[in-house]
Amino acid sequence: MLEDTRKHHRFIMVQSALRTCCAKRDHPVQKQWPGALSMRRQEPAPGLVPGQEPASGQVFFSKAGNHSDFPAAFWGYTRSRSIFLTLLIFLIFPGISVFADEGTKELPEIASGFSITRFDDGRSEITVEDGRTYLVLPADLPLPEEDEGDTEEKIVIRQAPENIYLANSAAGSSFDALDEVGHVHFSGIRREDWTIEAISSAMEAGEILYAGNYSAPDYELLLSAGCDLAVENMMILHQPEGIEKLTELGIPVFIDHASAEAEPLGKTEWIKVYGVLSGKEEEAVRLFEEQKALVDALAGLPNTEKKAASFYVNSQGQIVCPKSGSAFAKMIEMAGGRYVFPDLTDDSSGLVSSIKLGMESFFAAARDADLLIYDNNIAPISSIADLIGKNELFSAFRAVQEGNVWVLGKAVYQNPDKIGSIVRDLHVCLTGEGSTVYLERLS
Repeated sequence: MLEDTRKHHRFIMVQSALRTCCAKRDHPVQKQWPGALSMRRQEPAPGLVPGQEPASGQVFFSKAGNHSDFPAAFWGYTRSRSIFLTLLIFLIFPGISVFADEGTKELPEIASGFSITRFDDGRSEITVEDGRTYLVLPADLPLPEEDEGDTEEKIVIRQAPENIYLANSAAGSSFDALDEVGHVHFSGIRREDWTIEAISSAMEAGEILYAGNYSAPDYELLLSAGCDLAVENMMILHQPEGIEKLTELGIPVFIDHASAEAEPLGKTEWIKVYGVLSGKEEEAVRLFEEQKALVDALAGLPNTEKKAASFYVNSQGQIVCPKSGSAFAKMIEMAGGRYVFPDLTDDSSGLVSSIKLGMESFFAAARDADLLIYDNNIAPISSIADLIGKNELFSAFRAVQEGNVWVLGKAVYQNPDKIGSIVRDLHVCLTGEGSTVYLERLS
């Protein structure tokens, strides 16, 4: 529908330009076929099938009148000379813009949750899978006329915002990697819950203030301090009143969907979105390509065929494991290992990436695993003895007996821009060759 409307507008502009160009009475077209350019929608001669070109002698009749002196040759004239006339218009009237700038749309290499459209005047549009479109304008660019009526459908964000409320921990890594932490002045996460040193230190120094979590931000503080962008995760979708309130206060809300990406590097590729928001697109592309290169380097190596299990023990004593198709399970495979659960799924939402198991089921699948990876974010442990303390059966696991138990912390989840580095760490865990940054071996 939108494309049809644009085509119609272009036709009207070209038609108008032709009339202007050929208006003189001595113009060849006017001389040979008077009134031709004043004709409105044409109707075929009797017997002519719609879409069929007229045969010799057949003429078009206009609703504006019967121009019987308008020969069918004009059909051939306009078709054969359309390119010439269009070029002539541009030569005579160089200021005429026949075609609107529809921008260049770019799809990401791996991610599926966003696309970016760039325009010649410097603005960009970020379209996210939930249907929201964010119009990112350079600081000195006014809102284009064609977008003035779309402000309810497009969320306008000024590029390189300087007073950001960050309520998405995973997005913090992108701000850090792009050296944009200095523009974050409010956090929706407490200092002790950050693993990104630059943000944690800035909060300790009072340069970033805690302004309430995503579900209950300090609206008065954000408004009085001139907050110009709120960066949220998908949890805010369960609090639509929060989105509405921030919007009412004139604070645009950007909702990051990186956590919904099925492919690990798809999460990393969201740094390109923050490159657009900050005006550092080239740097964002470079950072993504660096992480992709780390994974590509491992892709050419033979699989170790070593089995790895990832899990944690919840307060009810249940084992919580990533599903087979989850990002972390795929990262084990990318690192050159085999996830012990090839078909661990259930009927829950695709947004739920883990599943609960009884100890007996987990023991049966992971007892002989070469590697155990414990998620230290929920119920942390600091030693193998702590793990056995949660259930005596762990002492019978091969990986426990061989001391091949590793833990991963919040850094894994707060650094999606480092997926390639984390996959490389997993490869070290599997091979025993090299040192790790994001995983720690327990003793």
